[in-house]
Amino acid sequence: MQRIATLSLLSVALGSFSAGSGAQPGYLVQAGAAAQATHLLVVDKSAGELLIVDLESGDVTGRIAVGFEPHEVVALAAEDSPTGSPLAIVSLYGTGQQPGSELAVVDLLEGTVRRVALEPYGRPHGLAFIPGSAAVLVTVEADDTVLTVDYQRGEITAAWQVEARLPHLVVAAAEGDAAYASSIVGGAVTRLPLNGDEPESASVGAGAEGIAVTPDGAEVWVGSNEENELHVFSDRLTQLDVLPTCGVPIRVTSVGQELMAVTCMADNRVQLFDVDSHEVVVSIELPMPGGRPVGTLASADGSRLFVADTAHGRVYEIDVAAASVLRTFETGVEPDGLALIRLP
Repeated sequence: MQRIATLSLLSVALGSFSAGSGAQPGYLVQAGAAAQATHLLVVDKSAGELLIVDLESGDVTGRIAVGFEPHEVVALAAEDSPTGSPLAIVSLYGTGQQPGSELAVVDLLEGTVRRVALEPYGRPHGLAFIPGSAAVLVTVEADDTVLTVDYQRGEITAAWQVEARLPHLVVAAAEGDAAYASSIVGGAVTRLPLNGDEPESASVGAGAEGIAVTPDGAEVWVGSNEENELHVFSDRLTQLDVLPTCGVPIRVTSVGQELMAVTCMADNRVQLFDVDSHEVVVSIELPMPGGRPVGTLASADGSRLFVADTAHGRVYEIDVAAASVLRTFETGVEPDGLALIRLP
């Protein structure tokens, strides 16, 4: 009875979407273009590759070598790209013995890779496009800094030093006026006013990492890996709530207009929270025992959620309305960062 009630709440949250309606999933392009995405991009960290997965067939149709130890990826459809060709940008994080200091800009039609040097900054990780601009935000952990990079010209155009150590992930508000970065060691979230004002920070808890902004820009949700908590803030970082989660909530992802997904690496599951009530709507256990889910991405219409299992080399496609795994993609050795894109 509890599961039936839970799924009923989920259906309400998703509005008119119904898993049994026969409608095709709306894989909308991550950058916001009003067209269906055709492919899923997957970063394979160990292989140093960007994999291209055809969403119709489920097959890996391309592998592009991007560099040593890539971690995250964002993508632009052809109509949003300054080159007129669909692009992916990948952070080349490196390792402790061989730290990275570059971005890889990938032309997805030509399969070519152009490097953008970030020196003297090192360990680039989190990525986010600034809406309405030709710039990408990049966290650089070695310098406790967030950069703005003109990826077409290959130039760093701004740098923000954050107080808390190891800024890991970054998200931008839909209006493009602010961004938010989570810092693992500092256990904090920092608001970066993109108009040039000074950054502001708030305490989250040890291991702050997963981060997302609600679609209306009113709330920022940040996970604490070590305390198994989800901290909810206003857009100006006034704390609104603290929610218990499953183990190690390593990613927080906005799903449609009404839901927030929390991916728990230690418990091999995903929890869906209602944005308004801040309550857990449903908990979805991933199928392979011993999984380590990390990279997570929702389709823009919220009907699908993709979760990368780094332990088993798989990406799961979750039907959100049914709260179940729909398909499993075999995606290399260590899949992590994900993006959706429409390719010709």
